[in-house]
Amino acid sequence: MSQLGDFDSVLRALKTEKKKNVDLLHMFVYENNGDRHNRKRLRNFQGFDFAKDDEEFGQKVSYVAENLSNNDLAVICNILGLQHDKDDLMVYIFRNLQAGNLLPDAGKENDEDDEDDEYDEENDESGIPNRVITRAREQERAENKALNSSDEEEEFRSVEATPTTEEEESQSQGL
Repeated sequence: MSQLGDFDSVLRALKTEKKKNVDLLHMFVYENNGDRHNRKRLRNFQGFDFAKDDEEFGQKVSYVAENLSNNDLAVICNILGLQHDKDDLMVYIFRNLQAGNLLPDAGKENDEDDEDDEYDEENDESGIPNRVITRAREQERAENKALNSSDEEEEFRSVEATPTTEEEESQSQGL
């Protein structure tokens, strides 16, 4: 069964979002403020195991209405990667957090192929994924850059440290 932590965008958001924003999602899911383990609990969340017509849903609606504003619900949508221009955000979020149907609408607006992806998942002619080749090339460039900069520093030190005679100094000063 999938968890919120299985979704890269949600995992990234849980790591980088401000604590107060993560607390809003925690309040929506667990109906309390939680503690310092909120992010971990949210990563492990597998979805609500009750339906919209259950009594628990009515309790959830009451809690959310009392404790969260529409702006708070929009923040939750951002964390989950959901659109927040829907009419009833509470029901929309709930539907996307149901067990067995976790985040079906996440990223719907970006379903088209993204040509700007940094790593293409396709393989090259040798069968190695392009993303692996790209990472190896980036690492090689970084190593070459580090070697070149250390060579330049060494050359600068050797020129700077070359001893000169008094005669060379006087010639260079024009005396």
